[in-house]
Amino acid sequence: MNEKDNEEFIDEWAIILKLRYHAERYRMNGESHKATDLEAEADGLEDMLEDWRVHKAPTKLYLLTRINDAGHDCMRELVVRAQGKEEARKMAVAQGQDEGPEEWTDPLRSTCVELTSEGESGPICIDVLEG
Repeated sequence: MNEKDNEEFIDEWAIILKLRYHAERYRMNGESHKATDLEAEADGLEDMLEDWRVHKAPTKLYLLTRINDAGHDCMRELVVRAQGKEEARKMAVAQGQDEGPEEWTDPLRSTCVELTSEGESGPICIDVLEG
């Protein structure tokens, strides 16, 4: 997110907080119908901001590698683009095969390392099917 996007995001959250504050005041004064309307408006703005965050937030590349011996019909490594390590691990679970989800969610069973642009020259990913 650039600085302008960040400022807009903060401004929108300020509006949501104001709406929720006024909704609570209406509720305390017995005007629940007005409170409900304001809460619905705040919910709609929150949903919009979440969609915006998902599409605007920067992503990074992560290499996930199993520590245990993989065996057959199991994924051993995976490179994903995600907003963070938690999301990267969830993506690995979704792509997994017979190894089970705990292989990708447990840091004792797999590593999750952010790939940076720094490093030695050379191939990053090679996929070979030998027969």
